[in-house]
Amino acid sequence: MKKSKKLILGSLLITLILLGWGQRVVGAKEMRTLEGQVEFTYGKMSFEIHGHSSELRAMNAVKMMLQEDEGVRDLLDYFRYEPRGVVHFFLDEKAKQANGSAGLFPHNLVTLLDFPPLYSGPLTVAHRWVNLLVIHELAHIIHMEQTRGFFRTLETVFGSVIRPGALVPRWISEGVAVWAESRFSRLGRLHSSLHEYQLYRKLRRLKDGEIGRLDHLGEYPFGGFSYWVGGFFMDDLETKRPGFIRCFVEKNSGLLPFFADRAFRACGGRGVRELFGQFRQDFIRNYEQRWGKGMDSKGIALPHEDQISWFTGTALVGTVLYYVFWEEDEPFVGAFDGAGGSFRSWKAPASIEHLSYESLGGGAKTVTVRLSPRTSKEEKREVYRLGKEGFVKVLDQKSPYEFHFPGGKVLFRYGSWRWTIVREKEGKEEKKRELPPGLWVLRPEAHGGKIFFKLANEQSDEASLMELDPSGLEMKRRGFGLSGNTFFAGSCGEKVYLSEVRGEGTTLTTLGPALGQKEEERPRYLLPGSRDEGLIYAHFSPKAVFVLDRQGPRFDLRGCGPYLKEFGEKRRPHPLPSWELTGHPHYKDPSSSKAFPRARHFVPRYRYFSYSSGDGGEGSRKVGVQTALSDPLGRHTVDLNLHYDLSTRDGQGGLIYTFSKDRFFWGLGRERGLDRSLRSSTEISTDWIKAFVGRKWAKGSWLYRPELSIKRGKQEMGDLSFREEEYEFFQELFWKKKRRHQFVNHLDLRSSISYSKYPHLFYDDWTLELGLEFGLNYDRRWRSLFRFGSSHTFVGDEDGIGVDFPKGQTLFHNFFGLGGIDLYGERIDSLGLNLYRRLGTPYAQWGLFPLRWTEVGALAGVDYVKASRVVMDETQDSRAHSLYGGLRARIKLFYSLDTTVYFLRAWDRLGPSTRVDHRIFLEASF
Repeated sequence: MKKSKKLILGSLLITLILLGWGQRVVGAKEMRTLEGQVEFTYGKMSFEIHGHSSELRAMNAVKMMLQEDEGVRDLLDYFRYEPRGVVHFFLDEKAKQANGSAGLFPHNLVTLLDFPPLYSGPLTVAHRWVNLLVIHELAHIIHMEQTRGFFRTLETVFGSVIRPGALVPRWISEGVAVWAESRFSRLGRLHSSLHEYQLYRKLRRLKDGEIGRLDHLGEYPFGGFSYWVGGFFMDDLETKRPGFIRCFVEKNSGLLPFFADRAFRACGGRGVRELFGQFRQDFIRNYEQRWGKGMDSKGIALPHEDQISWFTGTALVGTVLYYVFWEEDEPFVGAFDGAGGSFRSWKAPASIEHLSYESLGGGAKTVTVRLSPRTSKEEKREVYRLGKEGFVKVLDQKSPYEFHFPGGKVLFRYGSWRWTIVREKEGKEEKKRELPPGLWVLRPEAHGGKIFFKLANEQSDEASLMELDPSGLEMKRRGFGLSGNTFFAGSCGEKVYLSEVRGEGTTLTTLGPALGQKEEERPRYLLPGSRDEGLIYAHFSPKAVFVLDRQGPRFDLRGCGPYLKEFGEKRRPHPLPSWELTGHPHYKDPSSSKAFPRARHFVPRYRYFSYSSGDGGEGSRKVGVQTALSDPLGRHTVDLNLHYDLSTRDGQGGLIYTFSKDRFFWGLGRERGLDRSLRSSTEISTDWIKAFVGRKWAKGSWLYRPELSIKRGKQEMGDLSFREEEYEFFQELFWKKKRRHQFVNHLDLRSSISYSKYPHLFYDDWTLELGLEFGLNYDRRWRSLFRFGSSHTFVGDEDGIGVDFPKGQTLFHNFFGLGGIDLYGERIDSLGLNLYRRLGTPYAQWGLFPLRWTEVGALAGVDYVKASRVVMDETQDSRAHSLYGGLRARIKLFYSLDTTVYFLRAWDRLGPSTRVDHRIFLEASF
């Protein structure tokens, strides 16, 4: 026991030393922390904001927002709940896409990607995206952290691993957060007319009882549907029964997981199926009572209309409307001629972020598409021109926005909480203009040789309309409007039109030659059919006008001139409010910040307890505990496990320290315990010291990961003692597809070279292992997978290497049919090939039952292995093969865990003819 104590204490001391050294050497001092509190009626919320030292301005802005924004206090007051743990916010400065996330284990952590939403996506409902993001993610923490009753007691014992309130369908958790962002920020997605219109179209096709489809509609908008329908459903329940959401969260936090329907009944009076059916009927009825059931005589039915991604953008060229739609899970661009009714489409190279009609390289205008970046860290966008021949790549766009003019281009760049406008010529920067921090650029577009964009101040719900001269980067303020309801309708002749949705209806403001007029004298039009904010947006061309309003899409083929002239100009006083080109006063570096991490971060947040005993009560009886000490960002982690044998009064355990930063990681630790041989009941005492270091490199579709590990230790079995040293260099090269159904699906190449030294056996050996796997897609339903593995030991005897396959797979040898075999020899080779046929995508789920079928298919294949000795069921030969076939199903367990289940029958043979087994087996992988 004394020896065990020395081992544990010595390892802990080494870990603490490395913790401090790792901060200095690897650069952890770059991370800083701001602390604060939010006081509200029912308590206070403590928070910490972490980020790189270059993000201090952004960190301070988030701190001021948390402490000064009324929406945060209103959110906390509504739920009447004080978070028990500190809420940590992390600003990721390397992100190049707008988004965020919230997690509860082991810390309450909100990750904010420091990048604003671009173009006209579903997150650009308002310029105050930071407020929406913070409130949305904070609502997740308040909702999912709560535990009551029996689970509150369990949480006290086991820590943050006990949070049953988080085990709900995605549409519930996201619905609560979308409702909160819209209720407590006065903006949000529930105020978007386009979200409401598209949800109406979807609900008309959904049945009242299909509550199980809300998390995976199987069609556009895919996962986004959970946000849309969940937000509007929760808002409906809250409107009819004020306090419903608070009641639901409180009731469900004390119920057994997956019994949320009881909370719906307790707070809403009926089960969730009945409540959703009533919501769907009321939503459709109220929508049609206000906007009408269908389209008027000018309305049209666009092909694939219910699958159109309106947020991606549209383009009107003459009488042809271009738009993005989805067919199954593939993106397309469609072109519909409003005059002749003809339609054609092109399959897109990958997911599209934005479609527009613009000039590239100073040439004539063309329909262009920008592909979405593959990861949140990538900013480059591939830009394609769309013509009769299909998609033709034009350029790689390296900035969020780029505009091409004769002789150069104008770039809009974002970083460190501020926008910068740059003019380049022949790849060299000519001029640059930095905007004050806290001013947000929204939806810039080029018209008539100028760039128009909305410039929003964080302190106001209004956004100013700015005109930018590309040559000198001079800006002029030309108007203002609501940030989330203002867009460009396009140009008609020499005039450019800005559209605004306001209480009195939808109006158009002329730009272009009319810019010299005073604001209150500028001509304004009331758009036809735009009663009570009915218009969503419009496009103008000399030959046609396209309008999307709450009733649906429509064309006017007279052209924009006659269309506007029919309704005349209406001058409406609309004076400009006072406004200056300055940022938020708090958008500056804070006077003080603290180092990250802090000592208090390394308090255990969760605990696993275990107990085991030998057969008949005469064997060993052991108790144990396992936990981890980690900072909120997981840069420093200490995995700790302790086991105590009550019979021998001996202690075992392990302590492993890991440091990870970006894609670099290293670690060191020690483990002491008991191991049981796979082929006998003998227990072997093990004592190991481990060290490892690795890195990941990613570029485009390629990922390369090398890792070096060292392991030294000893094993004791009775009076025998064995010492061993292992040195291994492992590397993996992985290529992933750009599109889901392209012919080559993926390529995965692994290799390992290791050196093992056995002093007690008086020999060493070198082992080289290779693994190759690639998949092919023949179409959306047929695909195949090829696997190759090889292990070659260069020194040692032929029986000196053994590989156990209790589950039929390792990094280098993978089998479906050959399970539970042992392989020995200097050389081991394996092959595998299978063919898969997708039979259907049911997306079936029964109410709130925590299992959803997402795909079912047939799988058949063959596995083959050759070695010096292949042992199966106490029979051995030099080779074996297996034929197998059956079903594979993809399911989602517990609302979020992706699981693959195999139900296969295998015919295994050892050697040329010896039949070993006819097996039917069920296997699951996560």
